Amino acid sequence: MKSFAAIPAVVFGQLLLTLLPCSALHAQSESPQQPASHIVASPPDSDLATPRGRQSTAQAMPLRSAPVRVLPSFSVTSRDGQPTVSSALVRSSNWLLLYRTENCLPCDRLMNVLAASNNAALLHGAGMVVVIAGTTQQNIDKVRLGFPNLSDATWFADPQAEGLKALKAEGTPTLMALHGGRIEWTTSGNLGNPTTVESLAASWLQQAQANRAALANPQGK
Repeated sequence: MKSFAAIPAVVFGQLLLTLLPCSALHAQSESPQQPASHIVASPPDSDLATPRGRQSTAQAMPLRSAPVRVLPSFSVTSRDGQPTVSSALVRSSNWLLLYRTENCLPCDRLMNVLAASNNAALLHGAGMVVVIAGTTQQNIDKVRLGFPNLSDATWFADPQAEGLKALKAEGTPTLMALHGGRIEWTTSGNLGNPTTVESLAASWLQQAQANRAALANPQGK
């Protein structure tokens, strides 16, 4: 399991988001009338109001580390309409998986912060996979074109929210940090301060860049 020691302490000091353990994700109960991807939960207590519109489908929980788990098997659809299994999403090093819905203001808010980041690790979203739950392949570009600064991110649709169910996610937005096929940490919810997520996400991808540099120059020359 990866250590959080590499993440700057100031990030944790500011953190108002959720790191969901597997036990919390598994504790969620689903009902046929309300799939997990469409449950509207009350936003967490915060002095920062969320814009009016479709609310987050996830509720924030206290910060805590999560045990490592493996990316489960599910299928999504690529921009060109090709079915894609979850194992094909996996990168060899650190990467980010962002699950969102099509019309979701908190999802847009988080993605706008990530897209506006000046951190080189997040530049153009190269280390990010974005999956839009509850929509079809034809609607991917409707969302994608709203984030031109994430042009290098890889986008998919999940019409039946199959991935959300397999991941037992609390809802959207859900951001997962993975190393290969292992989920190292997860944050879900109506985030009071998405800039703290940006710092955490950037730190995660920077670890990957540092690892690649070390492999390329093992003698430190």
